[in-house]
Amino acid sequence: MSAKSLIFFSLFLALSAPVFVFATPPGLVPCGTITDTADNLKVSNPCKFNDIITLVQKSINFLIQLGVILAALGFAYAGFLYITAMGSEEKIRHAHSIFIKIFWGFVFMLSAWLIVKVLEDSFLSAEQKARSFLIR
Repeated sequence: MSAKSLIFFSLFLALSAPVFVFATPPGLVPCGTITDTADNLKVSNPCKFNDIITLVQKSINFLIQLGVILAALGFAYAGFLYITAMGSEEKIRHAHSIFIKIFWGFVFMLSAWLIVKVLEDSFLSAEQKARSFLIR
């Protein structure tokens, strides 16, 4: 593992810590509570279809937050390369290409979410939207 990737990974872990700290106490889904009786284990709150939707919603929320963190780290890295280029045209072009790739990746990620959200708002009823897996 190179020093650059080790530094990048360390920064990623340090900056993504708030995402894990503010996790909800019940976990990913509010179901499947296992109680331990004297002789056997029993599930007192079985999972249903709506719990799967909750899992997908929380996963999408997490991935979008992770994408924002990674884009910010990528922009910071490209800015660092740009500042330390010292007038080298090749290094400046490399930093610009990183900026452009990260920008379009970020736009693609948010556009995909936006398209699905607009289609959902256009075609689903209020009752169906309440069970949606998108960010509310």
